[in-house]
Amino acid sequence: MKDMMDAVSVEESRRTSLVGGISIYCDPETYQTDQHLHDLPQYISVGVGIHPRHACYSVVQVNQAVERFQNLLANPCMVAFGEVGLDHSEPMKYWAYQVEMLEKMLPFLEDRHVLVIHC
Repeated sequence: MKDMMDAVSVEESRRTSLVGGISIYCDPETYQTDQHLHDLPQYISVGVGIHPRHACYSVVQVNQAVERFQNLLANPCMVAFGEVGLDHSEPMKYWAYQVEMLEKMLPFLEDRHVLVIHC
């Protein structure tokens, strides 16, 4: 992280201390393996979700995505639940599918998760 901070010239009075980050995976096709998540640096927290645009996929694909999401969410390194929500930049005909997908996912939300909402 120090390399990133040093790569950009910033006045001393405007510098901040960057102590960590979060890596959020919201595309089921590019979800990472448990091993990859385990190998991330300690200062990187992890979140998993399904972007609302995926709701227009077939019922089988959505159900598979929700199952993969649920499996990854069980990983103890998952601190964030999302990105999830509604994307009204998608055609209106898909909005009901987005609500259905969100309703399938919300039962897996736990107190330990930070909820990351797409809006």
